[in-house]
Amino acid sequence: MKRIDPTTYPSDKVHHAKYFALYEELFAPLADRPIHLLELGVKNGGSLEMWRDYFPQGRITGLDIREPANPRLVGDDRIKVYRGFQDDLPLLDRIAAERTRDGFDVIIDDCAHVGEVARRSFWHLFPRHLKPGGLYILEDWGTGYWRDWPDGGRFHPPHGESTRRAALLMAAERQLLEARARMRPSFTVRARRALLKRAVALLRIRRFPSHDRGMVGFIKQLVDQCALEDIQKDVATPVIAAPIARLQITHGQVVVFKTA
Repeated sequence: MKRIDPTTYPSDKVHHAKYFALYEELFAPLADRPIHLLELGVKNGGSLEMWRDYFPQGRITGLDIREPANPRLVGDDRIKVYRGFQDDLPLLDRIAAERTRDGFDVIIDDCAHVGEVARRSFWHLFPRHLKPGGLYILEDWGTGYWRDWPDGGRFHPPHGESTRRAALLMAAERQLLEARARMRPSFTVRARRALLKRAVALLRIRRFPSHDRGMVGFIKQLVDQCALEDIQKDVATPVIAAPIARLQITHGQVVVFKTA
């Protein structure tokens, strides 16, 4: 980040240069505003010092299961650290009530990196305690691909097809596309869908390997929120939409932009 030197703060974030490049892009318009920032997971509090100095008019709030042993935080009237779990919902409500009247401008989740825990925090804080137009950043979501992580799982790519099988499938696909192109306009929607189902069966398309749990599964839920217009076309039960304007997904970070 340009306004400060991140490497001078006792934070493990110094090992992630890409993180700071994105934060500079996101936070530059907010740097001189009296913002409210909440960080879940602060360890020794080095990142709180960093945010305090980057936002000279900001109020910085942290939450961790242990009180950071950092003497430089003692007596700082712009930083307050709470002790507790990130999915303690009554505690989150109390923090918001005590620290900000209108909600936080920025919330950073650098805490457990466990899908279900991060999900509960997000769905409580995002609609209730993040300002319209605010930013919610989920860090280290790629832990969901680590098989030695508590809820992680190894990624299994699809098996490669043999050259002969691939040629047969490509030929079948061409035939189906040609047949579809010749379909009369009078074909009903049901007939069109039946043709597509036969195409899927013929081509034996396998489901793309994906995580449906852990941090990766949680991020997929957020992607689904961005596709609600398409989802609603085929879902009879209404799906409640979250006020998500857009997602920005990069290595290690997911930024959720709340609608203004």
